[in-house]
Amino acid sequence: MNASSKSKETYSYSGLFFLLFMFWVVYVLDEKSRSEFQGEAMGTTWRVVINQDFNSDEKEKLSNEIITLIEEIEAEASHWREDSTLSQFNRAPQSTVVELGPHLANLLEAANRLNSETKGALDITLFPLIKVWGFGPEGRHKNVPTKESIQAAIKNVGHEKINLSRSSNRKKTLSKTDNGIQIDLSSIGKGYALDRIGELLKKQNLSSWYLEFGGEIKTRGLNSEEQPWRVGLEEPIRDQVNQVRKIIELHNLSVATSGDYRNYFPKPGRENVVYSHILDPRTGKPVTHTISSVSVVHESALIADGLATALMVLGPDEGYQLATEKGWAATFVSRENEGFVERSTPLFKDLVLN
Repeated sequence: MNASSKSKETYSYSGLFFLLFMFWVVYVLDEKSRSEFQGEAMGTTWRVVINQDFNSDEKEKLSNEIITLIEEIEAEASHWREDSTLSQFNRAPQSTVVELGPHLANLLEAANRLNSETKGALDITLFPLIKVWGFGPEGRHKNVPTKESIQAAIKNVGHEKINLSRSSNRKKTLSKTDNGIQIDLSSIGKGYALDRIGELLKKQNLSSWYLEFGGEIKTRGLNSEEQPWRVGLEEPIRDQVNQVRKIIELHNLSVATSGDYRNYFPKPGRENVVYSHILDPRTGKPVTHTISSVSVVHESALIADGLATALMVLGPDEGYQLATEKGWAATFVSRENEGFVERSTPLFKDLVLN
């Protein structure tokens, strides 16, 4: 196995996956790196750049370790893979208690914390609604879902309907209160993978690198010019290869972006009205506020990933207020007239390159 090997993820949805990847895209501007590893997984691409030389044997060994780690995460936590532990849970009846591997257990514990921190805006039980709206593995529907189908799906949504506990042998287990409860970890999965890859590199005493997974980025140390890594955030314009609107500097930090401008579909007969894949668990419908994108910077890529989605759900007022109160580094880009207006928390402003 080498760094270009593809995961066993289902790639028949490559068009959707491309949109998902482009939705999260940011541009890394520092390219003077020595060793690069890349591949495909979770329906998108990943890239590891390290400021250090490796001989061919060392590079192959590290490449295989990274790929193995990603495949282990997918085997436990992918909702696209029918043989994953998560997919088995999603198909199981409510009486089933599923024993968890370490990756899925870590993800679920993190999701619990983020659900609480974001007042329920980050909800991993949205999978029934995701499928109803045509953003799941089955792909797009011809029509907007009916009120009845939305109401039926939302009955199976709610973080309180899953139970994470320990079995008699101290292993973590997962169960659910209703047959229809299903989990989707897309909102934190790539961020989690970046954090785990980062741990792998740190254990090998590698101290200068950036990682990219489907547009999410995690950094360590300084770039080849002994400066913080510079990352460009794109203008959130639908159906365009967008220009960089802002450059931020990252040093031992991660950044994730959530938005409505890549993965969406227009309302039939009204091309100027769109339905985004960002669903509000409180309404069962796509968000309708003016926010186009939210970017969050945090030490943990998983937390940045989850918070970006949650703040996108909460919107320009509630989201900004929560981010400010919690001391999160976040920026909100809203559509206004024919352009965009940006509002950033104080911590985020400190990261912007003047």
